[in-house]
Amino acid sequence: MGDIKSGFFFKIGSLVLVLFLLFNLSACNKEEEEELELPSCGSFTTPEMFFTVLPLSIPNIRVFVVLGHMNPPGHTLPSGHGGFYLEDHTVRVDVYCPGDGYITCIVEVDHVTGGYKDYTIEIKPCEEFRTTFGHMSSLSDWILDTAGGFDDSECDTYTAGGATYTHCRKDVMIPVEAGEVIGTAGGLPGQYGLDFGTIDERITLDFANKERFADHPYLHAVSPVHYYSPALQAFLRSIAGEVGPRGRQLRTIPPIEGEVEQDVPGTAQGIWFREGAPTNPEDPHMALVHDNVDPTSPIISMGTSVPGFNSGMYTFTPLAAGQVDREFNQVTPDGLIYRYIPVRWFDLAPPPNTVLLVKMMSSTRIRVEKQALTDGPPWNFTGNAVDFIR
Repeated sequence: MGDIKSGFFFKIGSLVLVLFLLFNLSACNKEEEEELELPSCGSFTTPEMFFTVLPLSIPNIRVFVVLGHMNPPGHTLPSGHGGFYLEDHTVRVDVYCPGDGYITCIVEVDHVTGGYKDYTIEIKPCEEFRTTFGHMSSLSDWILDTAGGFDDSECDTYTAGGATYTHCRKDVMIPVEAGEVIGTAGGLPGQYGLDFGTIDERITLDFANKERFADHPYLHAVSPVHYYSPALQAFLRSIAGEVGPRGRQLRTIPPIEGEVEQDVPGTAQGIWFREGAPTNPEDPHMALVHDNVDPTSPIISMGTSVPGFNSGMYTFTPLAAGQVDREFNQVTPDGLIYRYIPVRWFDLAPPPNTVLLVKMMSSTRIRVEKQALTDGPPWNFTGNAVDFIR
């Protein structure tokens, strides 16, 4: 399976916050890594304290972004990594290595559409665990000098979320210690933060269809919070949340660090893939999940596949009975058509004269169609209906 390379764009008014680079920061997930010899992390019992240093100085951190962020179409599914918003994104600030290990991959990312470059770096203390930083505005000279630059790197160009990117990646094996400066964040147009993601291959998330992500890091995405000391865990959870159209919001409902996998097999809740479309990119797909800051708020994260229904995030007030605005985990293959009267999550305004029809055709197939409020009752699907599968 190829890399999932989805841009993560958060729109606030006319601004576009380009906070996250990848679905799960998988730019370094290449077969060449298998040639690198690192010791095994050993069996997993409780998370080891791989990290001893925060990636940013505390005065530079505005918020620690929790897992599960969405922003369709480029980032339709819940994010497998978090990061940091900067207090002042207009200036460059140092990024520190969080723990001892080896830099195993560096990536230069040319934002062709945006007109600038930034960087991704991967660090591994042992074979099954890695952390990745994305949207670094620079890499330290000592890293580039040791790696020899990007002239002989492997490059590829792709489009996601309506923007074009070129990745030039290079496998390296550079020892690094906790606290060393590995580069900078901030100081680039549209870059409001730093990506920070961790993958632990000893942990497997319980998606309804694990085969969909076979051999892909999304299946093993975890929060970096777990790999810090209790004191630093407490600090990160105290500033865990999001920055969006409602300003700075903190998550108060466990798990404070957020969650990636929200599938409930046999129900509508979870992630859904446009039938016939590849897993990557995320643009054609859909997620019926919950907000990463307020998990009591249901979210319809819609890609580009449903005719007439604009890509974006939508919400509603869930009801406990009936066929209107039911919680996703209460919608089953019962032969009924459920109706959602959505409002845009961004400004809570309803799309004009819109109803979203949803029917579970089986435990692994769901049918969706946008219709007008005046089209029913009775409610029936037309040729505009779209099927999604697990």
